[in-house]
Amino acid sequence: MTTRLFRCRVLVDGKVRCQFEGDNESSGEHWRETGHARCTCCGAFLELGEQLNCLRCIGWTRTNLIDITDCVAVAPSVIEGAAYRGMLLIDLLAMTSDGSIESAVQSAHPDLYRGVEMPWDPIPVIAALYGIERTWREEFGHPARMTDATITSCANYLIEWTERAGRTVLGFDDDHATIRDLANRLRHQVGVADDPMRGVNCFDCDGSLVRIYRPPTVETQRRVAEALRPVIAQRHAERTYGVVVSAPFPVDAEKVSGSDADGLEDLWGCQRCQRVYEPSEYYLAVRAKLEAEAVEKAG
Repeated sequence: MTTRLFRCRVLVDGKVRCQFEGDNESSGEHWRETGHARCTCCGAFLELGEQLNCLRCIGWTRTNLIDITDCVAVAPSVIEGAAYRGMLLIDLLAMTSDGSIESAVQSAHPDLYRGVEMPWDPIPVIAALYGIERTWREEFGHPARMTDATITSCANYLIEWTERAGRTVLGFDDDHATIRDLANRLRHQVGVADDPMRGVNCFDCDGSLVRIYRPPTVETQRRVAEALRPVIAQRHAERTYGVVVSAPFPVDAEKVSGSDADGLEDLWGCQRCQRVYEPSEYYLAVRAKLEAEAVEKAG
């Protein structure tokens, strides 16, 4: 198994990029010796202009907040549809319930809520988001909320101030993880989670490779067109003049760079460092894993 490598992206004296590259432990030593900052969420070295956290993690936090609002919007329909089939979605009901400690229902009937919570119960979304919102309001000096907290209103506030929080709030990594876990659990509860096919680990960072599909690049399309040009010309001549086709059809023309019959590139990508693997690179990664397993078994 390969170890995740961290590449320092700090410009030394504003001119030359730092050439350090190493695992998590050596990266921590490099950070302590040089002061080159790392993202508190993913550990990657920060680029010029980034503070506390990288823009990628800040963007993921904002995307997860948007997904939370979308999932909550369709949750009533999902719950109603399940009820018609005789199913009761307890976890989804708990996540979308009024779980704030300032809840008017809990304040009016405290005995109903005493001793009924279990450690494995899902966290109500409103409680988690409102807790983060209050922390950010204190950090930014914003006044306390004047209206009742709702999932949508809390999420909208957090979306608006995500970038500033990612640059200034010291506990942003905890908020990032909480929001990520809430979004992931909600996606599965409402049935919109896109769980990808997982493969071997990434050469660069040891992250999990997942199967991705994307439109072929312009360069790929040009290569495919170049490979098919003689075939098209021969077939045109056959239809027009009755000439026998002599040019063989390029077998790999439809598979250039992993392109499938639908015109999409069938590739593998790393969820952590975003590196995209060509088919040949992925086969090398699979071979490296098999060889490592064979050595481990032999030892």
